[in-house]
Amino acid sequence: MKPPKDYKAEGIEVLTIFDAVRKRPGMYIGGTGPLAWHHMIFQILDDVLKDAMKGNGNTVKVSINGQNCRIAASMSLSVRRNGDQNHLLVREDLYEEANAMYGEIWTGIVRALSSEFSIRVADLEGKKELSFFENTSKDAGCWRIDGDGNYPQYEVEFMPDFDILGAPTTPMWNKALIKERLQIMCGIKEGFRAELHFERDPSETIHMPNGLADLLSYHIPELKNPIRFQGEQGELSYEVAMARHSDHTVISYGNTVQTRSGGDHVRAVQTCCRNAGFDPEDFAFAISVFVPHPSFAQPVKDELISDDIKSFILMDLPEKLKAILAR
Repeated sequence: MKPPKDYKAEGIEVLTIFDAVRKRPGMYIGGTGPLAWHHMIFQILDDVLKDAMKGNGNTVKVSINGQNCRIAASMSLSVRRNGDQNHLLVREDLYEEANAMYGEIWTGIVRALSSEFSIRVADLEGKKELSFFENTSKDAGCWRIDGDGNYPQYEVEFMPDFDILGAPTTPMWNKALIKERLQIMCGIKEGFRAELHFERDPSETIHMPNGLADLLSYHIPELKNPIRFQGEQGELSYEVAMARHSDHTVISYGNTVQTRSGGDHVRAVQTCCRNAGFDPEDFAFAISVFVPHPSFAQPVKDELISDDIKSFILMDLPEKLKAILAR
């Protein structure tokens, strides 16, 4: 299709990143409506988990009250000097990559799609709490606070912008959906602990001390003593929990994203099992991997593509499986 004759550079509208997110929320959180509101929670939780995998914090608390969601976590926060202002950045290591988002990617997207968004930060011991502040102007660049230094504790509170994401429903939040995501977090990160405070319900603590093995047992309660394998090489890592079960089940994740269609990590584990004399069809698996630059098959993006993690698992896992056979 040919562009109109009057199509000129001055006719191109340049959007701020926040305007772009608000115009096309589906590109960032999968659409509008209830699932999109929950996706906003999950995006912040994913950031908390990724930071926890780096050793920065091991707890999160989610509080639901009416239309608001509050998420409190230990996370690596820092203040970056920019001219005469101090700007709060979440996970400063992503700053260059996510410069247009003014700091941390997904927290910035949640901010863009919220009618109310506020954040509170404190020092490591919680003794020096900075004042509560809000982004009343969504185009106001970075979050601005007084002082400098590191503030490893933070709390985000937001309300979805219903003008963009659809009218609220009653009930608005799905407790089971939020709890499931917290369980996944605790399964992927061994030692991670989550609290859920949902409306007036009694608070719940979620903790899976055996990581993926506990997560697999949660999904299939009749499993007995899943065995675990772990490997790490540079920025590549994997964890596998497996147990014999008549119903072949595979729960898999790539960089905390659930890969419902599997991927190279799942195929590599299955190949190792066959080579070691196991039939993978006789087992249930939970598999989680982390790779530096994940790629997912289009268009659904639920299948991990990574020659690096495939090669590493094929090299590292067979000897560990043979050790089990030798017992």
